[in-house]
Amino acid sequence: MMKIAIVVSSTRPTRKGRHVGEWVLENVSRPDAHFELVDLAEIDLPLLSEPKPAVFGPPYEQERTRAWSETVAGYDGFIFVVPEYNHSIPAPLKNALDHLYVEWHDKAAAFVSYGVDNGVRAVEHLRGILSELGIAHVGPSVGLSLSDFSDGVVSANERKAAALDAMLDKLIAWCGALAPLRVSSDDNQDRPRLGCSDLDSAQAATESIIAELQDGIDQGNADIYNRHFALDVMWGNPNGGTLLGYEELHAIHGQLLSANVAGPSRYEIVAARKVAVDVVVAHVRRAAIDASGVALEPAAAGVFSEMALYVLVRRRGQWWLAAGQNTPIASI
Repeated sequence: MMKIAIVVSSTRPTRKGRHVGEWVLENVSRPDAHFELVDLAEIDLPLLSEPKPAVFGPPYEQERTRAWSETVAGYDGFIFVVPEYNHSIPAPLKNALDHLYVEWHDKAAAFVSYGVDNGVRAVEHLRGILSELGIAHVGPSVGLSLSDFSDGVVSANERKAAALDAMLDKLIAWCGALAPLRVSSDDNQDRPRLGCSDLDSAQAATESIIAELQDGIDQGNADIYNRHFALDVMWGNPNGGTLLGYEELHAIHGQLLSANVAGPSRYEIVAARKVAVDVVVAHVRRAAIDASGVALEPAAAGVFSEMALYVLVRRRGQWWLAAGQNTPIASI
């Protein structure tokens, strides 16, 4: 089944775009396609912040870019809901397009525009951008004028709904025709995407835990370090062993911290993803540092740095470490 995103491109607080996107979603129904609303106001991408151009592709350094990459990669086609701003498209849409490159390739797009002149100039500008990104854009489009709105909500007539239907026929046909070029899309169409777009809460949950780990290791205090380890925590150590339960892990951490085995260290979040309402998976680095706080090279003698995979679970409003796996960082 084809998966098509209805992309709401305006983020202005008083925008009509969300209403247009919802109108599109209410009027599209196909047995061979699934439609979802993707609102750029909710995606909330920063202005381009990746150190390297998107044309070089993943892996990306920014977590928001990684999340946006996964979102876009999961769709076979797009319906861009776009207003006309000064003869062009909204800046958030251009920013969202420029964040990625290969993820857009070999997919199809259609347009629902709106504005004083039906937003036609925004669509014409957008077509050139999508061509550069390898997106095939169908000829038919739907344009809404200001008279197609009533109290801010779309009140378009049957003719506009029929135009939407005809455009959709073409879009689905093109998505299907391009499917052989989207090798990974066909192979993974039934594979679930577990992460959600709530990156801030995942980051905050992880930060609260590693702040305690940092305090614990700085003070050599296992009580602080293990303050929010679950009673039935499961832990994999760097030597391949598995520790089950808080008591066993707390005893080991007490010995290691009192002996200052790790030495001065700094915890850093590499990535954090909320995979369920009360579950976060995080990748965290513990870097050995010198007296001035500079990270030491992993290959240096006596240096012990680690990468950790943590599973955090929230109970009664508090995040707890439910599981972890530490892996030594070797020289690269």
